[in-house]
Amino acid sequence: MPTSRKSASQLLDELEKKRRTVKPSDDHLIFREIFGWLGTSGPILADEEGLHELRDDLNALGEHVHFDFVKSNAKTALVAERNDKAYIAMTTGFSWLLMRLFGTLLSDPKFSPKIGDPEKIPAEFFEWQLKLFRDDPFIKAIALPSCKKRSDVILGLISCAHTFLFFHEYSHFLLRHLEYLESNGALSVIDESDPTDGRQALSEILQIMELEADRTAILTSLRYWRSIPESEHFDESFGISGDEVWLLAVETVMVLFEHLSKENKLVEGLTHPPALDRWAQLKWIAHFAAEESDVSNIPMNKRNLNFAQTVNDFLKRNEVSEHSADYSADVVTKLVTESLPRAPEVMNQYISEISKIQTRFWDKNGVSPPTHWERAYFERE
Repeated sequence: MPTSRKSASQLLDELEKKRRTVKPSDDHLIFREIFGWLGTSGPILADEEGLHELRDDLNALGEHVHFDFVKSNAKTALVAERNDKAYIAMTTGFSWLLMRLFGTLLSDPKFSPKIGDPEKIPAEFFEWQLKLFRDDPFIKAIALPSCKKRSDVILGLISCAHTFLFFHEYSHFLLRHLEYLESNGALSVIDESDPTDGRQALSEILQIMELEADRTAILTSLRYWRSIPESEHFDESFGISGDEVWLLAVETVMVLFEHLSKENKLVEGLTHPPALDRWAQLKWIAHFAAEESDVSNIPMNKRNLNFAQTVNDFLKRNEVSEHSADYSADVVTKLVTESLPRAPEVMNQYISEISKIQTRFWDKNGVSPPTHWERAYFERE
């Protein structure tokens, strides 16, 4: 989110200067070569779209990575690899959709009324915000409500959601999924919005990879969020803790994936598990990880926190989406037991091959291997 207090004329002057002077780097050229089919990109696209601070923040999160935006209203994030470096793309449309959604949610005084001082928000402001979101969710601007605490929560949600998505894509690179797939003649780009590859034999492995990336993104994004001052800003007066801001962001992303998959009639189950299954797996993974990793007290474990259901009900109630889903604790248990991969021979072969690829890369680049629970999660009965 832009936070500059410069005047519009100053910002326009700076942007025009960048257009004249900033030249594409080698990374920009490689990025354009990989993702040019999706839309336009370039060294100052994020500046033009008002997303430059997000771009810079996300690029600082990892090594061997180049993150940038692609100008497109497609709702997706993607990752590819060249020369042992990750190239991660997010569409401008997807980023603004997330920001506008968070702004609309927290502008509704009825949405999680314990957060901030919702009575300070005029009813007509929410009605206006909701109408704008329904009519055009890709508008490149966000209006913050008059409740300062809710506005701060919105900014926290934007940061957490983008961080989670970044780490999900980055995990595909660190866990060597792309190298494994290319060595088996499969995908060279992993696209969050395209769950079809036509290779049914790889479907089990591809779904395992998505769950691995989800799991790693949960732990890494929460660990990172807890390490920065912004997470400590949310004290009792906000009605929501820093951890709960992170949880609301992540669960909103998963609910959005579920609604988008139904809206676009995507054929789930080939390369990506169904979005609702992914959410259930995340809840279970959080429980399992809390016992075995250094990230303790993960808020996803709390039965009384069900932001996913709250967001789902908001979308349905306000006719933002005609789809709905059940995010109850019983559904978590049912989906986890029914949706785990059922081909142990495929899993064993995958672990044997990917382990060699990972060890070679980690040794070469000084990257730490996964902890015990990461493998144990998938090896459990």
